[in-house]
Amino acid sequence: MNERAALTAPNPAYTLVVESPGKLGCDYYTPLALAAGEVRIATLYSGISAGTELTAFSGSNPFLAKRWDTATRLFQPEAASWTYPMPAMGYEEVGQVV
Repeated sequence: MNERAALTAPNPAYTLVVESPGKLGCDYYTPLALAAGEVRIATLYSGISAGTELTAFSGSNPFLAKRWDTATRLFQPEAASWTYPMPAMGYEEVGQVV
């Protein structure tokens, strides 16, 4: 969803995206309807891990340069396992039920 459409949607939301090394952006979307017993939480603060997410942001994560082989559990010098943009960064969150 583009930014203009997202901001005019009934309940716009966004997630943090790493667009390229060192560059963050937002991906806008319309949230799904809540099922019985579910709540929606608005994120107030989110941390980015010092390992996987920080190296993805900096461009130094090995998944960006090589392919992870699950059988041998080794990186292989082939096409990268990950590419940019990388959606949904941040998993340590502080939020408020809305």
